[in-house]
Amino acid sequence: MQLSKNGKVVIVDNVFTEAKPLLDVLNMNQIPYLYFDGKVDSLPETPCKGIRFVFLDIALEGMDGADTKTKASAIVGILEKIISKDNGPYAIIFWTKHPEVIERTLKNCQIRGIKPVISLDLDKSECKEGETYSLKAILEKLKTKAEKLGPYSLYIMWENIAADSGTEFINSFANIFEFDDNWSENTRHLFYRLYKAYTEKNEVSDDKDKILCVLQLINRSFKDLLDNNTVNCREKLNLFEFPSTPTDEEEKRTFSQKINEIISDEIIAKINNSLFIIDNPDFSQLSTVVFKYADEELKNIFLDKCFEKISEVAKASAQLCRLVITPQCDICQDKAILHRVLYGIIFNEDDATKCRKGPLFPFGPFYFHDSSKSIVFHLQSITTCKKDELCSKEVLFGLRKDLFFDIQANSANHVNRHGNFAIKKQFKI
Repeated sequence: MQLSKNGKVVIVDNVFTEAKPLLDVLNMNQIPYLYFDGKVDSLPETPCKGIRFVFLDIALEGMDGADTKTKASAIVGILEKIISKDNGPYAIIFWTKHPEVIERTLKNCQIRGIKPVISLDLDKSECKEGETYSLKAILEKLKTKAEKLGPYSLYIMWENIAADSGTEFINSFANIFEFDDNWSENTRHLFYRLYKAYTEKNEVSDDKDKILCVLQLINRSFKDLLDNNTVNCREKLNLFEFPSTPTDEEEKRTFSQKINEIISDEIIAKINNSLFIIDNPDFSQLSTVVFKYADEELKNIFLDKCFEKISEVAKASAQLCRLVITPQCDICQDKAILHRVLYGIIFNEDDATKCRKGPLFPFGPFYFHDSSKSIVFHLQSITTCKKDELCSKEVLFGLRKDLFFDIQANSANHVNRHGNFAIKKQFKI
């Protein structure tokens, strides 16, 4: 049963004796939860983010005799106090059976901007053996409902793997020293050594920045652990039916057309954003940050070098930019006298453009300023500049590590190339 292990399960039921059997099941499965009785004075001061499941009783206190519209309105008012509009995907499991109220509640949730991606009905009256709620019956019902979560269950599994990996990683460090009276002092010095390993001879004055250095170093090792634990969960991955690739040519064309309709160009741009773009990068890191650079003469040179064909509209809207490719360790350890930068051109994905062949690194589409963009870096444009010059430029976005390292590697390969001057068999001018 894939429910969130991160305290992201909510139960709303005004009768505690009826909610308790469900809470017991969650306790048995080590699933943290938030319980609310629906009363206004017990709801969160600010709505929560990251809620993944809501078990909702819609027959709450004070609703006896109310019509469907009134009940649904009151329920959604409670949900708005619990779930932020920035919550992300969540599922409602209706802990009752009133289809007309459920339907109206879901419509109101959509209007208020807190619509669940999945809604299921778990009638608590069916979880009884005689007049008593049965833990076994509830558990079986939950397992049956969990099987209907489909692809949503993969997000839940990943969050659980990340949480378990965090616990494992902390334990590996915390257990280095015995849990005695000296543990805190020893650990404080351990963190100091991590900070110095990250910065070497560069001394950071602010303790907050020192802590950030420790966390940055921890993040690198944590990612490897997360990757390993993700691979090890293979046996648990029968979560939903994965689309299979057709073998018949006609079926292939139909399947491809369906995929292209669902995963449109705009969706692809937004996916690439999630995978590769940082919208608000930490400027102090410099490395991986893309800066705006205004120089019309240089922009026109790069447009000519990067594109065989480009419309006048595209030229006008194109933006010259610079990516800092200085190694991160040089920045952290204050070894960079001058920063290495690579020039690029950002252009609208919809504009008619054709990149030249040669020392270019194109990437796109991605979503920027509410439209699909692409970017092309010219690998021959590596130059250097002072940090002060970078600080005076507008930050556009950052690149995530995988894309950034790929650009760094391609740049290094281009700089180090020897060239091949072998005589070809046929001569052409």
